Amino acid sequence: MNMTPDQMTLLRGVLLVGDDAGRNMTRWCETTDLDSVDGSSHRLLPLLFRGLSQRELAPPELDRLRGVYRKSWYRNQQHVAAVATAIRVLDGAGIGHAVVAGLPLALTAYDDLGARMIPAVRVVVLPVDGESTVDLLSRAVGLLSRRGFVTVGSARGYGWGLPTLLATPGGGVVDVRGSVYGPGWSEAPDHELSARLVSLDGNGFASSTLDVTDAMVEAATNAAATRDSWLQGLADVAFVARRADPAVDWSQVSARYDRTPLAVPLHESIGILIDEVGASLGAGAAKWHGEYKARPADRIGAWTHRNGRRLLRLPAWYRRGVRAQDRGISPSGFITFAAAVYGIESPADAAHRVKRRVRRVVGEQE
Repeated sequence: MNMTPDQMTLLRGVLLVGDDAGRNMTRWCETTDLDSVDGSSHRLLPLLFRGLSQRELAPPELDRLRGVYRKSWYRNQQHVAAVATAIRVLDGAGIGHAVVAGLPLALTAYDDLGARMIPAVRVVVLPVDGESTVDLLSRAVGLLSRRGFVTVGSARGYGWGLPTLLATPGGGVVDVRGSVYGPGWSEAPDHELSARLVSLDGNGFASSTLDVTDAMVEAATNAAATRDSWLQGLADVAFVARRADPAVDWSQVSARYDRTPLAVPLHESIGILIDEVGASLGAGAAKWHGEYKARPADRIGAWTHRNGRRLLRLPAWYRRGVRAQDRGISPSGFITFAAAVYGIESPADAAHRVKRRVRRVVGEQE
């Protein structure tokens, strides 16, 4: 993804330190119309307000930015109330869980529930011996639905290991998943991530979350996922990389991820932050970035993830899903599945898109 000059100025404003940060924040406010801010930049506005307030800078837009910050804080409080309810339900049913992505970052790396926008709280249900991910997700979603949660995402999504969005009457949204990264992307099985989970004490709930090293890699993959989440994902990587207690163990980054596709979005994010933004992430980050060399296969994995789909893994993903549901494998079933993954109503159109995009990936590989 290419960053616009305005996006670069904003990112430098919220991530640099000292006078450089103040100059970039002031320049961005002077040259940008808040009514026309792109979606990716909008997610950084609460962080921008915090930076301006800490430096006692008062551009004309400060009151509007304060409103954005307050709205972010209020919405996140709604999400916290929703996830606290969801965790009580899951605990009562003996279902293990981990809260990942935005909320743990806001509570730890940002240390400010208003500075980091959270569209939904991501909850991963942890596998239980003898119960498939599909069955576990189905049971979790059923329990939450009976407790007042309403499905606002794809109801059939959890059948394929995709996320299911559930909202409460109070306005909070919980994103229930069966995997941290999803089938076909992570070379590290979820049970390895589960073994490294650490405790998370939230506002009114207790759960587990990824350790600081895994959290940074997850933030990088989120940055590569969609255009709207890109700038926020880069900020997440920067804030996690700068944490002092606990600090990222860069030797563990190498041991866990260097020979997996997950290292690619992290390498790209660290490169942008150090080489283009000019952010200081510490000697460990700079050393790892300088030594890491992406393999061609890793670049293909990153390309497919940036486009939101596991193109080269679709057949294996499909087979795993139908086996879990005791359904037969068929060409028409695969095309229907591909249509669901792409969000396309026409199976014929899905078949055309799959062929075209796989050809493009194979061309890059060659």
